[in-house]
Amino acid sequence: MSSLTRISVSRPVATAMAFLALVVVGVASFQSLPVDLLPSIDFTQLTVRVRYPNVGPEEIEQIVTAPIENALSGLPNLTSMSSGSEEGSSTVRLNFARGTNVNEAANDVRAALDRVRAALPLEAESPQIFKLDLDRAPVVEFVATTTRPLVDLTRLLERDLARRLKQIPGVGSIELSGGIYREIRVELNRDRLMAAGLTSGDVEAALSRDNLNLPGGNVKSGVKDLYVRTHGAYQSLSQISSTVVKMTGAFPVQINQVAEIKDGFRDLVELTEVNGVPSVGIRVQKQSGSNTVAVAKRLREEVMKINQERDDIHLTVLSDQSEFIERSIANVRSSAIWGSFLAI
Repeated sequence: MSSLTRISVSRPVATAMAFLALVVVGVASFQSLPVDLLPSIDFTQLTVRVRYPNVGPEEIEQIVTAPIENALSGLPNLTSMSSGSEEGSSTVRLNFARGTNVNEAANDVRAALDRVRAALPLEAESPQIFKLDLDRAPVVEFVATTTRPLVDLTRLLERDLARRLKQIPGVGSIELSGGIYREIRVELNRDRLMAAGLTSGDVEAALSRDNLNLPGGNVKSGVKDLYVRTHGAYQSLSQISSTVVKMTGAFPVQINQVAEIKDGFRDLVELTEVNGVPSVGIRVQKQSGSNTVAVAKRLREEVMKINQERDDIHLTVLSDQSEFIERSIANVRSSAIWGSFLAI
C-alpha cells in the first residue's frame, strides 16, 4: 500500500477536508474566469482602406491602390499583400511574419502612408488602418422599430438611446445601420457657372472659407481671462445661399446665383427591415477584455427598461453572442460535475 493511500485511509477526515478545499478553490476560480467566445489572439494582419466617393474601380486602382501598394511593398517583415478596388473604395491587406509586433507594424504603415499622401487625390479621404481584432465583432445586435418617421428614429437613437447604451460598463462602440441622415446639397448650375467664369472648385473653396469658427485670442477683464472666437459656422440655409464666391467689379456673385440649395437626406446605401417595416439596426461591440456574457446581460436589461419607459419605440434583440457561450459553459459545467462524481 502506497503512502498516499495509507494516509487517506488512516485520516479520512483530513482527506475529505483537503478534497473539499480543492473543490471550493476550483468553484471560486471557475466563477472568476473571463468568459468569451474565442481566446484573445493577436493576428499579424493589417488593412488599409481609402474612400474616394463617386469614382470608378479602374480609376481607384490607378490613382489610389497602385501608389499605396508601391509605398507599402518595402515594409519590414511583410510576407504578402493583396488589394481590391471597387467603386468609391480601395482596400489593401497586409500579412506580416509570425511574431511581428502589430503595433510597430502599424506605425511603419502609418509612416509610409504619410509619405505617399501627397500623391493621392485631394478629394480622397485620409487612409485608415484597421487591425484584425476578434473583439470588433458585435456582441449583441438590436433592431429598433417605431411608428414615427425613420429620420426621427435615427435622430433619437443617435442623441439619446445610443449614448445611454454606451454608459453601460464594458460597452465599446455602437454602430447604426439603415438610418436616414440629414444632408445639405449644393446643386450647381453649369450654365450659370460658365457665365460667371467660375468652377465647382471656386464654390467649394468659398464654402470651406466661410464655414469656420476661428479663435480670436484672450481678452483680460479685471482678474478674468475671456476667450474670444469668431463664430462663422453656418446656422441656416440662408447663410449658405448668401455666401460670396467672388466679386465681379462692385457686384458680388453669391452661391444662390449659380446653384440651388436643398435641405435633404443622404443617399440610402443600407436598408434594414423587420417584417417589411423599415427600421434601424444597432450593433454593439464590447471593450477589449470585457466579459461578453456580463456585457450582453446588462444590455438586455437596459433594453427591457427602454421598452417599458417608451411607447413610441421598441427594441428587439436579433442576435446575442452570449447565448452560445452560456450554452457551451453549461455543457462544460455539466461534464465537470458528472466527471467529478464518477471519479469520487
